[in-house]
Amino acid sequence: VLGVFGGFLYGAEVWADSVAKVQKSTSLLTQSQRCAALRVARCYRTVSDMAALVLARMPPIHLLALERKEISEIKKSGNMFSRSELRRETIRRWQTAWDSTTKGAWTKKLIPDIGRWWSYGPKSISFQMAQALSGHGCFQEYLCSKGRSQNSSCMHCPAEVDNAEHTIFECPFWDNERREIVRLIGRRPRALDTQDFLCGPTRENLPTDFKMRAKLLEGAVHRKLRFTEMVEAIMINKQHAEKERQRRIAA
Repeated sequence: VLGVFGGFLYGAEVWADSVAKVQKSTSLLTQSQRCAALRVARCYRTVSDMAALVLARMPPIHLLALERKEISEIKKSGNMFSRSELRRETIRRWQTAWDSTTKGAWTKKLIPDIGRWWSYGPKSISFQMAQALSGHGCFQEYLCSKGRSQNSSCMHCPAEVDNAEHTIFECPFWDNERREIVRLIGRRPRALDTQDFLCGPTRENLPTDFKMRAKLLEGAVHRKLRFTEMVEAIMINKQHAEKERQRRIAA
């Protein structure tokens, strides 16, 4: 991340504190990251800057600037320091900003813990997963808001609102795509399961016994793969169905 935004961080030791105190300045810096984050996370242009940064695993520039300033000050003092601990502090500050923002409410519901996402989440996500995690994609509620659908109701069941939560976790039309993950966990998956599926257990909560630890990690990897396959299968099939619907309308 530091390499990608090295130009933005030039002279951060001088300006980091003053910028961090001004909301308008931090917002401008965050907006400057947004285009890159959207591309990295494969999100639609309508996704908010805060949600895009989380999905792209990009800490806000002003927080990276504070981190760089602190490293510089510690080096000048001649004291020992831990880069990993300073990065953890950056993630803690990012968590505070994520908790307080009104943007990306659906993404925040799925990924409430920035530290866990940063440490254990996927290094990259697919276009289909980006739609599911952002709520911006092939969902009638979203398409209706962009004038591409006449209403927000589901095309596959009687539900009045078709959004990401309905499509991925609720709509009975996609039960076949959910079959394997339902078999694994013994019930239909819920939105609040998402971070568990994608991040697995935190290392601090794993048992010390090697065999039990290995078994739990193996199971977590399997659930992550099945959940990812479920999301991508639902979204791909739904996109095909939507294209066919649009084609019939245009005919």
